[in-house]
Amino acid sequence: MKKLSRWLTLVLVSVGALCGAGAQAPVEKEPMVARTYRPTYITLADAVGVALEACAPTGGCETSTNDGLLRVVAKQGQQLVVAEALRKADVPPPAAIFTVHLFTDKPGPQDGAFPLAVKKALSDLKSVMPSKTYRLLDVAQFRSDGRASVTVGGLWLGMRTRPVAPGAREFLVDDLNLTLGFGAAPLLSTSLRIKLGETVVVGTARSHSEGETLVLVLTVTGAP
Repeated sequence: MKKLSRWLTLVLVSVGALCGAGAQAPVEKEPMVARTYRPTYITLADAVGVALEACAPTGGCETSTNDGLLRVVAKQGQQLVVAEALRKADVPPPAAIFTVHLFTDKPGPQDGAFPLAVKKALSDLKSVMPSKTYRLLDVAQFRSDGRASVTVGGLWLGMRTRPVAPGAREFLVDDLNLTLGFGAAPLLSTSLRIKLGETVVVGTARSHSEGETLVLVLTVTGAP
């Protein structure tokens, strides 16, 4: 009986030792910390996208926005990755000049010369339009600074421009409206994408002059 007790004691001690060897000390979780960022050149929506993409490999990030600020809750290591990603994304857009050429198919004297790229754009347009001759009415220029408006050919032209991505050399032109005046019904309304160095026919519009068609051509070039 004594031998059996000793044997049971040894077994219990051995099992306890094995259980103790297999047990692991609890791993202390890395605490979550909050950081706020105020983007300068990109939108808050773009900043949120950048932050979430930076966190994607490890996950667990939370984002919120308020009063122009982006708040990120994440582990310290993730915060370093997010901060670096936002630093690279939040850069000034490429300096660009937008040049608008307004043409009419109404006969009359030409109002000056225009670049070869614009001539080619008009040439391509002639293949699908009934009019084969267009004359230049006016030219206007402005820098890419977000919201812009100019007067061209006595008409009001407004639009919003921004790079399609932070630092990109391609622009998204939103809310482009050609009207008789600010707030008037648009003769032409559209949105488009255009690359630096590109010339495109934005569209055509019927003016209030009987039988007259207007053609708007947009060119984007690098600012000096």
